Amino acid sequence: MLDRIAEFFINTLYPASTGDLAIDFGDSSLKPDSAATMRLLAVLGFSPELTRWYLGRSDPDSINPLSLLYLEGTQATARNSLATSVIYPTIGWATMRISWDNDATLLGIKSGFTWNHAHADAGSFVLYHAGQPLLIDSGRCSYSRKEYLDYYCQSQAHNIVLFNGQGQPFEDFHARGVKFSGHVHDLLDGMGVKYVYADATGPMARYFRRNYRHWLWIDGVNLVIDEILAFEEGRFDWLLHYAGEARASDATVELSNGAARASLKMLHPSNPVISEEIGLAADAPDKKVKYLRLSTPANAREQKFIVAIVLQTNDITASSPNVELLQETNALGARITSKDKITDVYLNLMADGRRMHANSNNTIRGWETDAYLLAMTRPAGAPADIENATRYFVVGCSYLRRNGQSALDSLSKVTAIFQPGENIEVLLHGQRHSASDAIDRFGGRAEALTPPLRRAREFLHAHADEPLDLAQLAEAAGTGIRALQLGFQRHFGTSISEMLRDIRLAHLNIRLAASSSDDSITDIAFELGFTHLSRMASAYRAKFGETPSATLRGMN
Repeated sequence: MLDRIAEFFINTLYPASTGDLAIDFGDSSLKPDSAATMRLLAVLGFSPELTRWYLGRSDPDSINPLSLLYLEGTQATARNSLATSVIYPTIGWATMRISWDNDATLLGIKSGFTWNHAHADAGSFVLYHAGQPLLIDSGRCSYSRKEYLDYYCQSQAHNIVLFNGQGQPFEDFHARGVKFSGHVHDLLDGMGVKYVYADATGPMARYFRRNYRHWLWIDGVNLVIDEILAFEEGRFDWLLHYAGEARASDATVELSNGAARASLKMLHPSNPVISEEIGLAADAPDKKVKYLRLSTPANAREQKFIVAIVLQTNDITASSPNVELLQETNALGARITSKDKITDVYLNLMADGRRMHANSNNTIRGWETDAYLLAMTRPAGAPADIENATRYFVVGCSYLRRNGQSALDSLSKVTAIFQPGENIEVLLHGQRHSASDAIDRFGGRAEALTPPLRRAREFLHAHADEPLDLAQLAEAAGTGIRALQLGFQRHFGTSISEMLRDIRLAHLNIRLAASSSDDSITDIAFELGFTHLSRMASAYRAKFGETPSATLRGMN
């Protein structure tokens, strides 16, 4: 647990060349203030690599007495080997970022409990880009100021959807706390796709029966997709709090804050009523700031929002992707067109709870599926079919077919990213697989492998017949031994020595199957690095369902 505290402070950090920032949900601060905690963790021996990396950035010249108790000289070479996305289901936080480089884009999501220091912000998000905050949270002020409860804690001060201008009740954050908290689910990060969704129904249960928000970060575009069902007809207000400047025209808002620029376009509904509202600046309740309200043009009981956020860069040679609305009889979506590829994203309207007994079966532009959300990528100019698909993304899907061919068939509904081909690559939730236990154990995370873990795994395969040397393995991976051990448990659900044993067992199985009955099992096992034959035989039988001698003789 203490190791994960250090991870949390780093996962909520935004490295910036002009000074690091932090995700500031609730009463948190935009300026990182965890150096003392990280020093204490370092002194106690928890996450030494990560704490040194953090302190090297945020507190390199400290004269704190704690700094005398451990060696600081290695801070400059300390590495951050954490994945680029993480989810904390218990508190309802998630972060997704491009990389750990300075000024790389970071998206923070919040949908959890509301009470005391946790504001009425279920389903809210912030965005940092090019070293600056661009979409922001309310911040805070002194607790003695009436504005703290009258504005900063209120739903109106966050990037959420209101109903007829109303959010969570005052009691949620001032008195008893929310009865039904929000949740975050199904984080995926891999193959150029990042995804997470929030269920913010509970905190808004006095107005909404369904209040789901999805973030799909794909091909340089952040799609924010809301699916909301109210108890009665009314107006839905999509709030946008920003830093810097915002210029609104039709359904598009151009955002800028220093070097950070982005274009936000509401694809659906395509004709929102945009109004400018007045709020309060973070930590400055006497200073007024503007924010935007994008409202539905007519009252309704159910509403879908599809908003595309396209980040701009300072590279004049780079072209931004084009995003347009896709609208079918029973589906809504977006087409993202880049220089060399096209991605079609769909929200299946038959999967929003309106049907019983017929499941969510739908045919969307020739694709037969029961997926709640799906996206298919293909080369630019190529027809949309299975032969040309280079990547799929699905949410709540058990099948995906086209023209009698199957792209996916599953015994249970899954949320997945996968790339077809001879060596198919898959990242999924919803169906038990080899990494399920590790995902369950570490808070629902399904993360793409970090470079150090990939290098470590490759090293084990290449040197499987050699004695295990953790220091040598850590050096080859480019990280610390402790970070490597935790990484193996988190990503693979196993220890380093257990993975090495499984690699050796796989090699032994291949060797025995190709050997003659006269060959010595003992000699082959020793060549492959085994030193304890009885343990090897027991593990072999547990893995392959037969003894090594049976494999050697070709018996089943």
